[in-house]
Amino acid sequence: MTRTELDLIRRALQLLHKIVPDDDEPCAVYAAARRCPVILFAKRYLMRQPGADATTDELWKFYAEIAASGELEPLSKAEFLRRLTGAMLAVFGANKCHSIRRDKQTVRGFKSVNLRMDTCSPSVLEIEPEGDEVSGTGWAELSGGKLTGRIAFHLGDESGFVAQKAANG
Repeated sequence: MTRTELDLIRRALQLLHKIVPDDDEPCAVYAAARRCPVILFAKRYLMRQPGADATTDELWKFYAEIAASGELEPLSKAEFLRRLTGAMLAVFGANKCHSIRRDKQTVRGFKSVNLRMDTCSPSVLEIEPEGDEVSGTGWAELSGGKLTGRIAFHLGDESGFVAQKAANG
């Protein structure tokens, strides 16, 4: 082997050591993956839907909107796209494909994945006796007997909440 090849292998091993946990820290990488905003995005806002597809550009635009509302950690487009393939594989087992058609062009994206409309579609709420209506987005997650979520009103306030069933007393 040449000196250049040995340096390349040494550098690759150094990078692998950075991403693979040591024996004394077996969960370090896995804990980081659970907090990855792109994995959270895929779990909360996307769903498997045979026959559907989503382009990487569509997913980026949707992620950027959600991050701008404060729901997820903001990332640069390059960082989001770098993490997206691994997140989609981890959550849906979906590999990136290069054959999705949009506007008579072939673009990159993921087959059998679509936006989850039940967590991101506008809802109409009556908040005043006069019947003023507002719209916005939100999500909720039930875990350990608590309902945790966030509501963002279109062009207005946003708020997080935690709800727990009151004890009968």
